[in-house]
Amino acid sequence: MKKWISLFVMILLIVNVAVAQDAVEEKSADSKTVVEKAECCEKAEGDTIACCKKAEGEAKECCEKKCPVQVKTIEVFDYAAVEMTGSYEQSGAAFGQLYQEAGIQGIAMDGQPMGIYYNSPEMVAEADLKWEIALPVPDASQVKEPLKGKTWKATEIATLVYEGPFDENYKGQYAKIIECITKKGLVPAGPGMEKFMSMPSEDENGVWSGKVEICMPVMKKAD
Repeated sequence: MKKWISLFVMILLIVNVAVAQDAVEEKSADSKTVVEKAECCEKAEGDTIACCKKAEGEAKECCEKKCPVQVKTIEVFDYAAVEMTGSYEQSGAAFGQLYQEAGIQGIAMDGQPMGIYYNSPEMVAEADLKWEIALPVPDASQVKEPLKGKTWKATEIATLVYEGPFDENYKGQYAKIIECITKKGLVPAGPGMEKFMSMPSEDENGVWSGKVEICMPVMKKAD
């Protein structure tokens, strides 16, 4: 009897050792995969889309930080706008006019408020800046003066989400977009748009901050 018990115990030990070894090998394989994916992320530069598709967990988070620009397709939409010329310091007044007039006209907001920019301080003098503060609406034909009813027609856009003060770091986000789309063989194809994911606010030092989705229409670079 003791002989059979000893044999049974020995068999259990052998099975347990085999199971433990398989578990170690599986864990080792998983660890190797995680390391490979992490290394992929660490080595990636510029366009890391391929890396992001492979990465998981912390490696994916790392990749997404390195690759904040996405190129996506959106639908054409109508919007109501306040057309502006000159300094962006007029933004507060423009928002006020937009919401006041939209209320008077009974215009329903169909999405996040936006800023649309036809040039920039790097291109023209401040007095010549052309921009709009706008609201997506169901039907542009229903919009009346002093607002302008328009249609956004660009469907291929590069986007990047930024949160923080509208300072030099914020301006640098546009450079990131240009760098990314250039590596993809794309070029800007229209005015920039910023969707305000939170209403901008001004601190005691006069610095404006907020969360925006920066959108840049793109198209393939001509050969």
